[in-house]
Amino acid sequence: MPVPDRVIESAPTLPGGGIGWPAAGALVPRTPVIVTGWVLGAEGPMSAAMLLVDDKVTEVRLGSDRPDVAALYPDVPRAERSGWDAIIDLRDVHGPSVSLTLVARTARGEWVEIDTSDLRVEPQPRSNGRRAAFTITQNESTFLPLWVDYYRHHFDAEDLYVLDHDSTDGSVDAIMDRCNVINVHRDKTFDHVWLKGTVEDFFSFLLRSYPAVLFTDVDEFIVADPLRYPNLGTYIDNFEGPAACCTGYNVVQYPDESPVRFDQPVLQQRRYWHLSPEWYSKRLLGRIPLAWNVGLHQEYNAPAALPDPDLRLVHLHRVDYDYCLARHRAVSSREWPEQDLKLNLNSQARVVEPDAFHEWYFHGEDLEGTGRELIPDRFRNAL
Repeated sequence: MPVPDRVIESAPTLPGGGIGWPAAGALVPRTPVIVTGWVLGAEGPMSAAMLLVDDKVTEVRLGSDRPDVAALYPDVPRAERSGWDAIIDLRDVHGPSVSLTLVARTARGEWVEIDTSDLRVEPQPRSNGRRAAFTITQNESTFLPLWVDYYRHHFDAEDLYVLDHDSTDGSVDAIMDRCNVINVHRDKTFDHVWLKGTVEDFFSFLLRSYPAVLFTDVDEFIVADPLRYPNLGTYIDNFEGPAACCTGYNVVQYPDESPVRFDQPVLQQRRYWHLSPEWYSKRLLGRIPLAWNVGLHQEYNAPAALPDPDLRLVHLHRVDYDYCLARHRAVSSREWPEQDLKLNLNSQARVVEPDAFHEWYFHGEDLEGTGRELIPDRFRNAL
């Protein structure tokens, strides 16, 4: 048995079994938790079993040792192998308790309910300064140092991670001493299925060490409203629930504005941003593993987390017209997966013909909000 379990002292009618650990009513942490017990049919161990965790199915591993069960059922074949264990993830439980139901399949193929148990769940843990942020990058010599410099104001350097997707322009070498760099490889650019899986897997990996994790693209900057929070770290330490959703804005250069200087505060050089409720109001901060669609704009594991006006996503893709066009040309020249091209995924990044680019830049579908808005003064020193 992986953990101590309640010893069975009386023999219930078969099929029978139970949830032994944690004991019913126990207070458990809001983390992945081991659950153990036993389950046995009249012909021997059950052929399959599962736990329903508030109706969410979790598979169980059958066949662990239970000599106490074998002693009570000496005539049942292999009763000594009637133990089971499972790992349930309680990070996305919304209330103060969780209900467990053990169901098993008999030798005749029938599913039967074996036992139920309710557990109390500890409140959502605070990050208390332990939080991580990461991005994924390929040849981003302008945005990558800006990303690292910004997030180092809100995260310790040892808690910042850059997934380097085969960069060749020296951009990653320039920031190696300011964060953690992890090499990832795919011989295609913008393989959306690969990108989604890589980001989700690394997000879940970091949650094994941190109570809160933030992911952004390299041109996305998450800003807590200065009227409410002194910095992003304070917001993260105090947000409640399994995830937080940003309110997204696209910053756009208009023709009467000068080219941006990336070595100067960016938002002081631009007057307007566009609310983006569909494309860039994204769930990127979580205490639970997050799962996105292809493109990473919609998230499915925390649907109750709605856009928070105190948490702004500042998207700088359009912050400079000429730089944006040059970036499109560079990206579109790389080798893309055939599937992405056929499905027209991330097609906006391949808009390079001058008239089409101009139309997209000022009227693209991700500028779908209420039109341009003046950037409030309180945000101009944030980035």
